[in-house]
Amino acid sequence: MTDIEETPALKEFRRSLFGNSAPGETMPAAYVLQLRRLTNSAEATLGIKHSSTVRTAFWVSGRVLGQLTCTGVNDSDAEVKGWVLRLDHIGHIDVEVKIECDEPLQDVGRSGRVLKVDGNPFLSAAPGTADLGKLAEIEAFIDAVLAAHAAA
Repeated sequence: MTDIEETPALKEFRRSLFGNSAPGETMPAAYVLQLRRLTNSAEATLGIKHSSTVRTAFWVSGRVLGQLTCTGVNDSDAEVKGWVLRLDHIGHIDVEVKIECDEPLQDVGRSGRVLKVDGNPFLSAAPGTADLGKLAEIEAFIDAVLAAHAAA
């Protein structure tokens, strides 16, 4: 398989994680195939496109948190890296709330959470980091991570 467009099921899987592609935008099929395997039993997933050639997927499956990043447009130039971590091995998860106001001295603003794992920024739903729809998806994924971490 050389083109992700050949398989409607993979196209739909990609769309469910990363949204619609821009005209001419492609994603390495090997990345999507492996990602589908890794997230098959996940309770929560999230896909973030950093650019037309870089994207990261996250998932929570039971007490496991995973991340897989891909750089490239096709299998021949793809670089795919990631990790899987048991939530039991995380020392602590911090949540920071970022607030953004449109006007100086404004009393009410938009807010979003930043999730930190062992003190390191992991995922941000801070205002201005993505469109409102994607920020809502990130917030829902943060909820899933916190719930999985809290489960004993």
